[in-house]
Amino acid sequence: MIVVAFLFPLALYCFVLGVVNRRPHPLMVPAAWDFAGLLAAVSGFLIFSVPAMLSGLSESWRTFWLVGRPPGEAASDDPYNVWILVSAAYFLAVVGVSALVLRRRRSQTAVYNVETAAFEEVLLGVVESLGVVVSRTSRHFSLRLPAGQNDKDEQFAELDVDLAPSLYHATLSWDAGGEEIRSLVEGELRRTLGEVQTRDNPVGSWLLTFSTVLLLLMLAAMAAVALYRVFAR
Repeated sequence: MIVVAFLFPLALYCFVLGVVNRRPHPLMVPAAWDFAGLLAAVSGFLIFSVPAMLSGLSESWRTFWLVGRPPGEAASDDPYNVWILVSAAYFLAVVGVSALVLRRRRSQTAVYNVETAAFEEVLLGVVESLGVVVSRTSRHFSLRLPAGQNDKDEQFAELDVDLAPSLYHATLSWDAGGEEIRSLVEGELRRTLGEVQTRDNPVGSWLLTFSTVLLLLMLAAMAAVALYRVFAR
């Protein structure tokens, strides 16, 4: 059943991404949500598969995973305390790394289902329409909003744009301190992308096919377990 617990969240994640990449328009979301979805996709691995491997440090738990016998009192030679310490360290590591990545991703925005050439044109058009002065070096943009364009002093922001043409995906990475320009640019960018048509995106079909294969594997695993229990009686 660990196989089922591992496959189901991943299959669901691929299905949702497949639907997103079959939309007629791009979808713009905070990158923290993107990472949260990825965490949900691998939750079966993190919650079940890795702990099952770690439990191999305990003799009683090894017996449980091998023959299905509930773990009883640990044997005298069972490194039970070591297993507890390793499990606690693993839990803290997963939570700590996840929190750090989520914190870092707060400065990023993800755009799904977008043709990267069209995205660059839209981004430059949005920036120019807002009166933002742009200095560009490859994928790095230095943005300056003159004081005459708002009610505050001159605003500055640094932006890196990472494009993945084969995945129809773009990531905006903002440096700290440019919240005013970021809010202004992303608000207009979201509105403009809602009017952009994305041509047939093969990524959506790939993901939907992959999710279907995972679901079939999950059903096959469940059927195999059911048959084993029937014939093992």
